[in-house]
Amino acid sequence: MGFEEIPARDSLFTFDKWRSSAHYQGNITKGYDMTEAKSSRDELIEKIAELKGIPQKDAKDNLSAVLDGMTALLKEGRKISFVGWGSFEVQERKATQGRNPRTGETIEIPASKRVVFKVGSKLKDAVNGKD
Repeated sequence: MGFEEIPARDSLFTFDKWRSSAHYQGNITKGYDMTEAKSSRDELIEKIAELKGIPQKDAKDNLSAVLDGMTALLKEGRKISFVGWGSFEVQERKATQGRNPRTGETIEIPASKRVVFKVGSKLKDAVNGKD
């Protein structure tokens, strides 16, 4: 749907109808319990401590150091690669024009940066059970 085709506010298709649709309500993940798939930072710290046999405080400090280092490199625009596991890089988005779906008014969407992760073959194989 192009910007010209976005329904106006008085259209029959409203945000409330879309929000109540099956697609928006999460039926696109039918058959998957997404609450079980999530892990918190604390769970990761516990797993690191368990795998390496170190206290959780040390695991927390190590994880924080890794994440801080990665953040600093990504802020500099550097690409971070872990051979076989994956890579992180910053991609720039150009400024574009958009349209406010409620009013139809043209708005300026500013340029921005986003971090992209590309999965490596070893991680992909491990997740798919092809160790």
